[in-house]
Amino acid sequence: MNPYALFPLLSSLVGVFLSGTVYAKNPQSNTNRLFSLFSMSLALWSFTDFGFLQSNSFEEADFWRRIEVVWSICAPLFVHFVWAFIGKDYLVTSRVMCFLLYAPAVLIIVLDATMHLFIGPPVRQYWGWSFSRPGHGLDLLAYVWEIGLVLLALFQTGKYYRSTCIRAKKRQTQLFLIAASIGGCAVAIKLVLIHFFFTNVPAAAFLSTYIIIFNLTITYAIWKYEMFALTPMTAAESIVATMSDALFLVNPDGSVQSGNRAARLLLDYDEGMLGRTHVRALFADGVDMPVWIANGESSEQDANVKYLETWFATRDRSRIPVSLASSVLIDSNDNMLGYLIIARDITERKRMDDELAQHREHLEQLVSQRTDALAQSQEQLRLLGERVSQAKEEESARISRELHDELGQVLTSIKIDVALHKKRLSARGWTDDTGEKSRIDGIHTRVDGAIRTVQNITKKLRPTMLDEIGLVATIDWMVQDWQERTGVECAFTAQVTTEDLDPDLSTAVYRIVQESLTNVARHAKADKAAVEMTETDDVLTVAVKDNGIGISEAQKADFNAVGLLGMTERARPYNGKVIISGTPGEGTDVRLTIPRPRERGCWKKG
Repeated sequence: MNPYALFPLLSSLVGVFLSGTVYAKNPQSNTNRLFSLFSMSLALWSFTDFGFLQSNSFEEADFWRRIEVVWSICAPLFVHFVWAFIGKDYLVTSRVMCFLLYAPAVLIIVLDATMHLFIGPPVRQYWGWSFSRPGHGLDLLAYVWEIGLVLLALFQTGKYYRSTCIRAKKRQTQLFLIAASIGGCAVAIKLVLIHFFFTNVPAAAFLSTYIIIFNLTITYAIWKYEMFALTPMTAAESIVATMSDALFLVNPDGSVQSGNRAARLLLDYDEGMLGRTHVRALFADGVDMPVWIANGESSEQDANVKYLETWFATRDRSRIPVSLASSVLIDSNDNMLGYLIIARDITERKRMDDELAQHREHLEQLVSQRTDALAQSQEQLRLLGERVSQAKEEESARISRELHDELGQVLTSIKIDVALHKKRLSARGWTDDTGEKSRIDGIHTRVDGAIRTVQNITKKLRPTMLDEIGLVATIDWMVQDWQERTGVECAFTAQVTTEDLDPDLSTAVYRIVQESLTNVARHAKADKAAVEMTETDDVLTVAVKDNGIGISEAQKADFNAVGLLGMTERARPYNGKVIISGTPGEGTDVRLTIPRPRERGCWKKG
């Protein structure tokens, strides 16, 4: 075996072992998977060097030379891994960026495998086989591209090393920088040796040695600082990196140290801009912010803020509504490290709140309109009911007057004529041999009955006593008449000094008392009732009580109880109220109250 081939072989074995170890540490981690691919690509590159050095013929060496073109994929995988390691893997989520990173490597592999544009034919040296230069300069362009990618990855790793404040992560990054720098130098030295000293130096063995050193350094970082392992710290970093809320780490002096991906997307910042920003610049002008930010100094209590709704400003100073929480960060010795700010974009919630407020306002307007329309309809119905009631009373009064004036006078005239006719017959010495006198007496009796019937009808339609003797006397007469007709004992008491009531009000009070007594006769099953009428300086009160079964709540709420509703409507034009209360087994109390208007001495329609 060629002794120079042992170095690439050992390098490939170490690479395969390291790739498997890292992947096994946390298979779900994108960083672990990318490093495993990168380490496996280095192992494949080293193994092609091993096969190339061990070749016994030109054909065999040319076969391994064609496979060794996989070196071009190592640099893009290295950059991709570095971006994932430092939390910038979002850069490769863009198809354009991914194409720009990997397309040159794929192009190099295709062109070299088919046209030998980047690696010349094999040349035998004393240590084995080596490569010759194609001579057209494209290989130099490919090597510059590869070195440029490695230097870019090292530069970004160095920036991350300076910015991170987590000790374990900082140490891991330091060891990775050392290992990557060794590997980068090895690649650069190999390329220089191939192009300037390829006839004298075994470059493959030289490169493999440095790859072994790189792998061993990473292995030490894995063992010592749990690099690539799933630890609470890496889990927390993964959560922070993928969380949808914006997170900012702020130094004690108020400068922003770093932010997660959500923070950069929220404000349209890149990481470099966040690192040069003061925390006050995150907020829009003239908005609420935590006390420790506004004043520049705070206690631990001031720094602990929850659910503060305020506004952030993006890079172009557009306003974004956020719900903010902040807290102070301290180490195990109670030394303050800085502040933590977590902000949630509530743009969508604000939009929904605004839409909901608009819908609520629209709904309130509709309800208000419908309520006004309903109130207007109810008022119209009330006025219509009042007018119907008034028209009914007027019609009853008219019919009562006509019955009294016309029919009453006719019946009275007939009665007088019958009495005069009987008197003339008696004066002539008329005897009742034919029964004529009995018939005349019968006519007289029937005329008297008709007159009484007409009087009763007129009293029910519209008691003329209301206009003649007043409300109190009319109610007294009605109570006595009701007691005679129903057989229920009923007492009437009145403590009223004002008789000059509005005629319509007198009619309303009379009808309410009449309806109340009618209900007592129909439903109460009472043997005693009472009507009380009192007057104070401000209120006229009329109460109708009985000792019957008592009205129930269901009966009071019955929409078909037209009589009860009618009493309420009769009192409404005078700002009066009818309150009906009942106790099962003890009776019912109907109480009418009418407030006195400003003009004292007379109740009139309000």
